[in-house]
Amino acid sequence: MLLTMDVLLYQFNRENVIRQDFSLFLRLYDPARIGSGKPLKRLMGRLEFAIGGYDDDPREVYEIPEVRRFYAALHRAWPYSLYFCHLQGIGLVTMAACCIDTLTLIRHDDHDLRGVSFGVELVYWIRDGFEPMNRLWLRAGLPEGENVARTQAIFDYFKLS
Repeated sequence: MLLTMDVLLYQFNRENVIRQDFSLFLRLYDPARIGSGKPLKRLMGRLEFAIGGYDDDPREVYEIPEVRRFYAALHRAWPYSLYFCHLQGIGLVTMAACCIDTLTLIRHDDHDLRGVSFGVELVYWIRDGFEPMNRLWLRAGLPEGENVARTQAIFDYFKLS
């Protein structure tokens, strides 16, 4: 874990991915262990995910089957990404891309990746993430107005506004 400009970067390595081992991460970011109030409030929107060990793989990280399985398993065990994740990086979109089946890669000349198109399944994934986010919001004691702003920021992040 690395602290940079108020963003916490948590990098899973290739061995974590292959073994589907996110036990250390869960020990650090389990809301039950963090508690409520200020400790939980301080972590809202600060976490960025990364996967290391695949630099030599020409595929995008969300195209790699073991990474897709890893993020899907992590999300099932820890459905709090909409609360914790930083909305300026690519960690949350990578997790979402790995957790849904409806994903279209848009390439130029069949090589250069130009973008990713999500199906309606992304909307359901986000919808299902709001309930865990809202539970943590209440436990942290954050104001409702900020919840509305966070919700809008999530829609903007995924370009769903």
